[in-house]
Amino acid sequence: MMKIIMDSSFFIGLDSGPTHIANACMIPGLILNGKFLNFKTYMSYSGMYKNSRKVKVLFNENGVAKDLPFDTVWKELCQLMNG
Repeated sequence: MMKIIMDSSFFIGLDSGPTHIANACMIPGLILNGKFLNFKTYMSYSGMYKNSRKVKVLFNENGVAKDLPFDTVWKELCQLMNG
């Protein structure tokens, strides 16, 4: 999996080990997050995934990541790909 991520030009995922690998490899990406325990939003990244215009960490403050509306995710993805 690490080799696949390292050879990628873009990463889409959840807050996970592979996402941290993509961050370490400085792969632009869209990260989908939702509520976690008592946190509506949280930042578990440093480096590129915390401070880059090539990355969007998208939160569903009202529930889990899988319930993010498709249109919201698509809009963010298009903005990242065109910007």
